[in-house]
Amino acid sequence: SAWGRFGIIFYNRIAKLTPVQIGIIEGISPFLTFVAMPLWGMAADSIRSRKRVFLLCKGFNTFFLLAMGVIIMSSNGGGKDSFITVLVCSMGMSIFSAQAILESYVLEYLGEEHRDIYGTVKLWGSLSWGIGAVVMGWITDIYGFQWNFYIFAAMMLTMLGSITFGLPDRLQSEKEQYKKTMIINDGITTTTNIQQSRITTTTLLQITLCHDSAVLLWLFQVIVLGIGVA
Repeated sequence: SAWGRFGIIFYNRIAKLTPVQIGIIEGISPFLTFVAMPLWGMAADSIRSRKRVFLLCKGFNTFFLLAMGVIIMSSNGGGKDSFITVLVCSMGMSIFSAQAILESYVLEYLGEEHRDIYGTVKLWGSLSWGIGAVVMGWITDIYGFQWNFYIFAAMMLTMLGSITFGLPDRLQSEKEQYKKTMIINDGITTTTNIQQSRITTTTLLQITLCHDSAVLLWLFQVIVLGIGVA
């Protein structure tokens, strides 16, 4: 909530971008996320650790956002350089977006017995996001936009630290799959399972996109809705 909906305000008032420039940035970002997300999922499958991939992505995502804030705030925005800076940093943030991996991790972490709690987790997450947005709006009006970045950095460090030290690197299913790829007695790593996993993931993705009309219809609706919202 420290960034979220405030991004457009930052682009317009602080970076002093034109509506066309903002439209370009907002149009490219979702496409990059759409392309990158399956690749991060495949990476998580390959190393058998969704937590590590998420931490990597969230770390770089945070870096690009804070870098953009430091550069733009110190230069007072405006001009072609501001647009290039915001565009590059926004692209970096979009590429290193892996929220769905965390969602998958949480669902498996809860297990079948506690999976119904997931809805409660999402509900409180949405409520805290809404309240946080209101509070951040008040803070921005009184203390300035730089406080968005200060609070964002503090929140991200807290989250990354709590995930790093509070959650296991691998869940039980990931541990079992990882053991199958450990080095055997002759020093050769067993890669059969990894290769099969990659082939399965890629094949399923191709089959789903090419032969499942319901998925294609859903993607078309998402694209049309995204264009309409933009």
